[in-house]
Amino acid sequence: MAYEIAPDLNPNIPPNTHVFPLSEPGTVLTPRFDKFYSIHKATSWDLRDIPWHQIDQSRLTDDDVNGVLAAMDIESLNPVYVQTLLWMNRQDHEESAFTILWGEQELHHYLGLRMYALASGRVNPQDLDVRLESRRAGQWGKKERVLTPPRARTRTMMQEQVTGQFYQNFGANTHEPVLKRLLKFIEIQEFHHSGWSLEGAIILKNTDPHAIEEIEDELLNFEMPGPSFMEDYEVQGEALRKVANPGIKDFLQALGKVERLIGKVHLAKLITHPAYRKKLSDEWGMDLSKITNPFGRLSFSGS
Repeated sequence: MAYEIAPDLNPNIPPNTHVFPLSEPGTVLTPRFDKFYSIHKATSWDLRDIPWHQIDQSRLTDDDVNGVLAAMDIESLNPVYVQTLLWMNRQDHEESAFTILWGEQELHHYLGLRMYALASGRVNPQDLDVRLESRRAGQWGKKERVLTPPRARTRTMMQEQVTGQFYQNFGANTHEPVLKRLLKFIEIQEFHHSGWSLEGAIILKNTDPHAIEEIEDELLNFEMPGPSFMEDYEVQGEALRKVANPGIKDFLQALGKVERLIGKVHLAKLITHPAYRKKLSDEWGMDLSKITNPFGRLSFSGS
């Protein structure tokens, strides 16, 4: 989206130059970004909002701690993600501005999880530094840098949706109150990030007749980024699954977001694709035999 700037706003800008609008007081770049920015500020939180000294050791399990550490590892790649996304979106003012705000909140996620691990007294601080060093040495971004905008928005939408559901489930399963509070803060922001990318993907789908093909292919071959930079992902992935315990309900929740993007007809095409079903069965142990008719009694509800 681009708009013509009023000549009297800046006489040095040539006539008919297309820039982002400042026609409404308080608008930041675009009305869509302004809405995101407002929610971003409303959902922001500070590390001082967490009562670290009130962690209840009697309710904190080893699985909780391992889940925190595994999630912390993934969130620690935030600077690498930001670097890659800024490179990809360097000519898109709206998306690059989003990436900066997104990166700030994701950094808080890493710092919050790290602070919790330290405050729990269950980990050695030096071990956290070693973990960070090994994770930052991993490879990420080679494939992402060549993604087209429809693919990039779709992938980001799904990654943030799945991440939001992870924190949602983790928060529901843990019995430690301080951890619940931290995970709720993170969950809300992850779903907000997913919603931004969903909107972006929908805009591209509605303006580019070829975008739907790329979106469908990206959904068919979607993967989370963890395995690409964590050599011991099998161990860390198991720690994540233990605290989140994902199941068919979570899959349906994610499908709700997908349906909003591609519609029921394309959704039916996706979930009946043999390769898609096999991938879900092999990687997640999900049996989709009960999901045969998205037009029937099943109701998808995305966040």
